[in-house]
Amino acid sequence: MFKSLECDLKIQSHFPKKTKKSSWKFRLIYINHNLNKNASDFENKNLKGVFKMTKEENCIILDFLAQGYADRRHPEPVAQALGKHFSLLELVPKEGIVLKPEEEVYIGSGPRDKIRYIKRSLIYADLTNFGKNMLNQFVTKLVSEEEARFVEFFNKSSIITPRMHQLELIPGIGKKHVSDILDERRKKPFENYKDMVDRVKLFPDPAKAIIKRILMELEGEEKYHIFTPARRREEYGQQTYRR
Repeated sequence: MFKSLECDLKIQSHFPKKTKKSSWKFRLIYINHNLNKNASDFENKNLKGVFKMTKEENCIILDFLAQGYADRRHPEPVAQALGKHFSLLELVPKEGIVLKPEEEVYIGSGPRDKIRYIKRSLIYADLTNFGKNMLNQFVTKLVSEEEARFVEFFNKSSIITPRMHQLELIPGIGKKHVSDILDERRKKPFENYKDMVDRVKLFPDPAKAIIKRILMELEGEEKYHIFTPARRREEYGQQTYRR
């Protein structure tokens, strides 16, 4: 399918050393088995590949509800926030702390000056209307500020299955684009967004395409997650990181 497929999967290394050249039927079965196993392992363990999901250290406030949610029996001040690794989180501030949208706060394992604890992880549907409106703005800001991080994805992304490459998950990128990207990055790694556009014919705006993909993943309709945590609800519980 792709010119780099043989290279990425190292097909030759899957052949048993003692297999006779005439045993083509056995060899084909063996190749197919290993391709499927390789793809399955990649999908289950390394789909996020370049973007290894880690605990958030800093996040940006999307919305602050000083009185909490009106429909809760025991409302308390809460903030909805977006982590630098695109986790959606609900934070409880320390007593007397008032948070503002666009404010960046520390939520790591060290001493925190404003956040008491992470109450839970959120999904897109949990966000307030104001929070949803701010989400697009902050995703755009992060993709712009961390250009090198996303260019690395285009330089190191690999296959999901024998028939699909990670790059195909980016809106606007088809199989021809994938083939051209793989050819170009073998010659020389991409340096920035502009370099990609200059070297790959009819390539869509990389930043806009990445932003669109991140928002699609956050909205929860995608099977594969390459930029965002796939299981947001399980990553943070009410007792996580209490301070």
